[in-house]
Amino acid sequence: MPPKTLMEGGGWIGANDQGLLVCLLNAYDLGTPVTPPERSRGLVVMDLLDTSETDEALERLKTLVKDYEIAPCRILCWSRIPPRVFEVFEREIREKETTLPMLTTSSYRPEEVGRWRTQAYGYRSSLEDFHGLKDPEHPANGVWMEREDACTVSQTRVTRTSDTVRMSYRTSPDDSWTEVAIPLAAL
Repeated sequence: MPPKTLMEGGGWIGANDQGLLVCLLNAYDLGTPVTPPERSRGLVVMDLLDTSETDEALERLKTLVKDYEIAPCRILCWSRIPPRVFEVFEREIREKETTLPMLTTSSYRPEEVGRWRTQAYGYRSSLEDFHGLKDPEHPANGVWMEREDACTVSQTRVTRTSDTVRMSYRTSPDDSWTEVAIPLAAL
């Protein structure tokens, strides 16, 4: 159940009834592709959601990267904790180490943005508050970020319980969440 967007170049997130969660984020800091992408990254997420667990999704990703040029991205994929993060650039996949409880990614000044968000995470009163944070001095650092060439236009939240995957969506920190839930398949 991935959300739909009319614009390209953003992030993609989805979950399936097997409990697999996949999130694809821009990674322009990895480099600029030599050739235009041959495969929409939204379709990559859909292809990965056609698997049931992280190792199987990685094998599918290896096939996709071999067969298609895909724009630089980071793919967070998990069916159990911790999530695995794969960086895709020019037909190569690298696994990146993750640290929990906070995982942040940004292609724009990644060290500075990561530091600001990690520090802000420690001072949050709730996870909901954290996801609505803005940095008045440096708007690109905020979780709800703004800069000249891009901005956060929506947020999607995925919650998995033992029997359900819920996906919630909002278009501003002040909006209420719209939610869809699907029962997990009997495993």
